[in-house]
Amino acid sequence: MEIMTGRDRIRGAIAGCRRFHKPGMILTLVCFPLMPFYALFALPCCVGVCLWAWSIIALSAKLKCPNCGHCLSYLVTDPSYSKVPIVFHYPVDIPADIEECPYCHWEFASELESEPRPPKA
Repeated sequence: MEIMTGRDRIRGAIAGCRRFHKPGMILTLVCFPLMPFYALFALPCCVGVCLWAWSIIALSAKLKCPNCGHCLSYLVTDPSYSKVPIVFHYPVDIPADIEECPYCHWEFASELESEPRPPKA
């Protein structure tokens, strides 16, 4: 059995949100210019916008520190940390130079406990 680290769990949370990003972006960018020519392209365009937005918004609910439960989504969505605008490119992981949680200073390379801790109130 593989040992799961905190960074592995974060990658898994990002991958869960990432699968909606590219299809939503492609659907929006293809259908939006075609809407003036044929009105039925409005529906797939709206679906694409919803998928695209959902992939970014859901990240704030899913990307949490495995140790303390604080939200870490700003490490991926804020361009000053990730160096890439999330609108067009969805990152695979949090930046490599960030090695620990900014709140509890738990290292992401540490092994996870078998049962996760409840978030602190």
